[in-house]
Amino acid sequence: MGEIVRCIFDSLALRYRWVVDRIDEMCEERIPAINIVGGGTKEKMLSQFASDACGRPVYTGPVEATALGNIAAQAIALGEIKDIAEAREVIANSTEMGHFEPKDTAMWDEGYERFQKIL
Repeated sequence: MGEIVRCIFDSLALRYRWVVDRIDEMCEERIPAINIVGGGTKEKMLSQFASDACGRPVYTGPVEATALGNIAAQAIALGEIKDIAEAREVIANSTEMGHFEPKDTAMWDEGYERFQKIL
């Protein structure tokens, strides 16, 4: 079971890198970090793998991003919150957020080369 989960996590992390590389190409610059929201943020190992594979920091949270975004939009419309910047601050201060820094990137670079051949 563990080998299957590891294969899934590795594959997802390497696909994140593939997508981030495409975004970098389209923007003609390297995006500095990756933000992951929603249920996937519960998998801390996957977030660390994504950071390692992509060679950039990963910020996670909130888990219930869709619902909180909806609430924030309604609060702004009702005048309870001033703007999107304040809404982001309120959400960041009231939910668990994560931060992962890349490590072991050389190992992931080798894996990415093999991954690209498979694609």
